[in-house]
Amino acid sequence: MKPTAEPRPLCEHGKRSRHITGKALRATGTRDLRLRDSRIGYGSNMFAVRYVLPAILVAAGFLCLAVAPESTRLEGWAGFTGAGLSILLLNVLYRIGVSGDAERDTEQEQRDFFDRHGHWPDEKPAAAESRRWNLPEGAATPESEAADERRRR
Repeated sequence: MKPTAEPRPLCEHGKRSRHITGKALRATGTRDLRLRDSRIGYGSNMFAVRYVLPAILVAAGFLCLAVAPESTRLEGWAGFTGAGLSILLLNVLYRIGVSGDAERDTEQEQRDFFDRHGHWPDEKPAAAESRRWNLPEGAATPESEAADERRRR
């Protein structure tokens, strides 16, 4: 008997997500963000699109440079090489964008930790305790005003 899979997490718009988000991965305790869907060969297909396809196109460009007739040699080389490098650079830009999402998730986790504990995750709690506000004598705070109001009653 196969164990039942947990339902996919809900997105902001209330529908089930096709992709596992960083928060869902942290909730399940999974730290590997490079999960692969083995049923459809997601990993090998993406490798082919990211690296093999651009390499084939660049190789076809150099093949055109070597084999094509003189009249179309440079246009074929420029077209195929440009297409291959464009695909490769678009994949690089996509990767940079995705890494920014992971950095934002990490920063949000650190801010949540600060809200709960009063110090940053890489700080020792003693260092956070030494960082207290010293107000001048007689300065009014919401807490002191509320205490004065209670004493007047």
